[in-house]
Amino acid sequence: MNLPQNYHKTVRMNEKGQITIPKKLRDMYKITPETLLLVYPKNGSLIIRPVTDKDIQRIIDTPYSESL
Repeated sequence: MNLPQNYHKTVRMNEKGQITIPKKLRDMYKITPETLLLVYPKNGSLIIRPVTDKDIQRIIDTPYSESL
């Protein structure tokens, strides 16, 4: 599924701090309830993306004190 470059949806966080990722995006990125997502700030934006094997290896290789 290809979405237009300017595709966007507005979502609202609920009282538990949860958001719903739009179905088109979940399908496009194959996000399921079991998918781990990485959330981090970057250049004033909040980035949410599926965790990759490379991310997991980086977490394993990072000393605990550096990951805080």
